[in-house]
Amino acid sequence: MASTFRAIGSSDDEIERLKFTLVSEDSKGHSCQYCSVLSINFRRLIDGRVEASSDSYLDTTEREVRRKAKLGCSFWAMICDRLAQMTLTQKAKNILGGMPDDLYFSTDSLWGWRNNRFLEALEGEEKSEFLRLWRKSGVDWHYAFERPCDGLDFASSLRNQSRENAVSSDLLRLNFFSNGDYFRLYLTFGLFGDASFLVLIPPSKKFGINAKRMDIASPMNLEPSSPMTVDLIKCWLQKCEFQHRCGLFDLPSSMPSMILRVVSRDSAVLVEVTPGMRKRYLALSYCWGQGTQRLLLFRSNKPILTSGTGIKISQLDATIQDAMITTYELGFEYLWIDALCIVQDDEDFKAKELRKMGDIYRNAAFTIVPSAAGDVREGFLKRRLSTLERIVPAEGRPQIVFMMKAEWKDERSNETTPFSAILQAKELQGDKEPWYHRAWTLQEALFSRRRLQYHEKQTTWRCYCAGEKILDHDGWFSRSNEGSGHYLSEVLGHVTRMLWNRQNLPHTSVVFGYWYSLVYEYSSRALTYFTDRLPAISSTAREFASILQDHYVCGLWASDLALGLAWKTAVSYLSYDNKSVKEPSWSWASYIGTASWNRGECKRSLDFQVVRFSELPVDPFRESGSIEIHIRGLLMPFSYNFYLHNEEYSVEMDDDVSKNPELTVLTDYYEDSRFGDSPETEIHLLPLIVTCSLKVQGLALIEDAQRPGKYLRVGLFIRRRIWAVPDDYPEDHDIEEDSEWPDDAPEDYQSQLRSAFGGEKNIKEIILI
Repeated sequence: MASTFRAIGSSDDEIERLKFTLVSEDSKGHSCQYCSVLSINFRRLIDGRVEASSDSYLDTTEREVRRKAKLGCSFWAMICDRLAQMTLTQKAKNILGGMPDDLYFSTDSLWGWRNNRFLEALEGEEKSEFLRLWRKSGVDWHYAFERPCDGLDFASSLRNQSRENAVSSDLLRLNFFSNGDYFRLYLTFGLFGDASFLVLIPPSKKFGINAKRMDIASPMNLEPSSPMTVDLIKCWLQKCEFQHRCGLFDLPSSMPSMILRVVSRDSAVLVEVTPGMRKRYLALSYCWGQGTQRLLLFRSNKPILTSGTGIKISQLDATIQDAMITTYELGFEYLWIDALCIVQDDEDFKAKELRKMGDIYRNAAFTIVPSAAGDVREGFLKRRLSTLERIVPAEGRPQIVFMMKAEWKDERSNETTPFSAILQAKELQGDKEPWYHRAWTLQEALFSRRRLQYHEKQTTWRCYCAGEKILDHDGWFSRSNEGSGHYLSEVLGHVTRMLWNRQNLPHTSVVFGYWYSLVYEYSSRALTYFTDRLPAISSTAREFASILQDHYVCGLWASDLALGLAWKTAVSYLSYDNKSVKEPSWSWASYIGTASWNRGECKRSLDFQVVRFSELPVDPFRESGSIEIHIRGLLMPFSYNFYLHNEEYSVEMDDDVSKNPELTVLTDYYEDSRFGDSPETEIHLLPLIVTCSLKVQGLALIEDAQRPGKYLRVGLFIRRRIWAVPDDYPEDHDIEEDSEWPDDAPEDYQSQLRSAFGGEKNIKEIILI
């Protein structure tokens, strides 16, 4: 079967038409004659900016609100509940008497203890009603003020949490006036903070709404496997190929050793790739989950899977089935899946294919990513839950998804467009999708030039082959629900573009920064086998080694070892176990947990020098071995006692010589048998770097009792206030907080550093193990 496309057009207008139709089934909510008087108004200003106006309001009374709620209007029932909660809150405050001022400026989500105080003050039915209103609201109302009052709103945005390039809103605001007889209900937008509500509007270029807005999204495409969705994806592919000519349909430069040929929606056959074979193929990046897959490739069943009998797709796990169906429906013939294209019980074959993992994903036309599926049995083409199905009101509570009138006005053309929008209570931000928790998938994402990704609420298309990342979606596009987090998306974008555009490489220090950011993310992810700690990022490391022209040593870089060794562990309750923790102790790869680095500019201690490494393993990208580093540097002994400091397990010491108590050691493990049972044990401090805030960071080491002269890492130390303060320095300033490299730092930092750690007599050559 050749890779073909039905002529469906790929213009922006066609894409918009398909999206508009696809999300129509999710464009539903409560609407009745009593709440239809309110509307949401958008406008594009002369300068092109988009804003929501706040001139939609209604004056009403509590009696009128209760009447409309009893007549079955869910919108006014929601407002009625809020008014009742405010009344009970005010009564509880009156009973309790004086309350702290900040009580009136706290969000419901952050003041559970205050609500508990209110609950204690109320009795009987009032207490039960307050508990019902508080616990089962379904709406995160932001502010609670006394009522009645002059013009104060109880649901205005958080003014102290602005976000760059983001607009958020609470959308609903009540104003109470001094006579207490009536109030004004606004439908409005704030500028800062998190949203209590979201507005869902149809996808349209005309509206100019983008994913940077945190309060506006689109209804969802509920059928990710529908023929119309397939047509939309084909439009994305055609647009990607013909508008920026990224080579989507070019033949690959190399192929995996084995590949699946998808013959139909029902069958596939495993093909051994010959040396000259070049066929366009897709790759799958997914979560295996728990247990064993229904079908894996072994030496015993390889003859059957490569024969004419092949594979019946219906016998495979749901995610594998969906990937094959997607491949076939989009007009592609070949698909690579690790479980079926790597011989699982042939270690030599497996090692060979894993070394090629970067090229396998790099050469795929694109990668299919079911990021919302945490297990291969889940699949990703099933129907999505609608907004109404997702936001189910608690028992006895009103519906909190509303169909509203909306209006778009373009001040540049003076054109006004009416449409319908959905106002929904904002859901709590969930955790990252399962795919983002797996260690292996990080480099699969990095090497994928293009990703067709099936999220929980949307399907997205990403292409990194253009000058800028191309991103499209089939519906929902709130940035806060992309599934991965904004920071990770930015890092992946920078690194992916760097891997694909070697002509404009950033400065070496920036590339090192990318590496440390990747390892921070990678080390927080899960591995089934800890022995895969280095192999699962080995292909990425090979690419960085090519860019940096540097030696890779157990997860670190030889030319940046001073900073590389200064990794910090996350706060945790891990215990050291000499049976499971492997050497070398100085590498993050031996630590079972998240590692992070100082992100600011820093200077290396000039006394720190790498003399040599012990013999490196045959494949340094996949193996750590027991690499030893012979180094020369300042080595200062200290005796210490443990104590709990700021919820981090650390060591703090007083230096009677320099009268400097500002030294903290953050131990890698909460319980560490290497310290022994003595309450006071000697450790050694090895300074590595001076940060931009003039703090010294370095290794906390202990000498191995069985191997004299060899030292184990047990933590990271931070030493402050080693700099002499000038006589004329302002008393209300902190030299560490004020100084930044390179202009404001002391020029004699090295001599000051050496002096603070015992002078030249403490410069020694040791071995890190």
